Amino acid sequence: MNLSKVHPELRNRILYIQAIAKSYGIHSTITSGFRTYEEQKRLYLHPEGFPVSPPGCTTHELGLAIDLVASGDRTTSTWLNQQRYLQALGSWIGLYSNESDPIHFVLFSPSQIEQIKAQFCR
Repeated sequence: MNLSKVHPELRNRILYIQAIAKSYGIHSTITSGFRTYEEQKRLYLHPEGFPVSPPGCTTHELGLAIDLVASGDRTTSTWLNQQRYLQALGSWIGLYSNESDPIHFVLFSPSQIEQIKAQFCR
């Protein structure tokens, strides 16, 4: 996964989460970082199991979001518990996520994201 266009602070925090989780036996994969408009459009038209926002000005397109997924079978309670642990670590170090999209980690709060979008999006 190329994370070069993701905000460096977000990248560093996600890698820190992965290191801590791994020390407790929880393995994870970064499945998405920065997305172009075309990548966002493709995912929106063909979602892969998690919510996808329409293209135009998403946190992924701004380089402010990373999808981090616990390894294992996503249909089990073990996976859900591990994903919640990743979310708790994210919250502990200042990242934002929510129950409707538990793999999605954002560098800024929802209100901050709205301000950023108002400034940078069409």
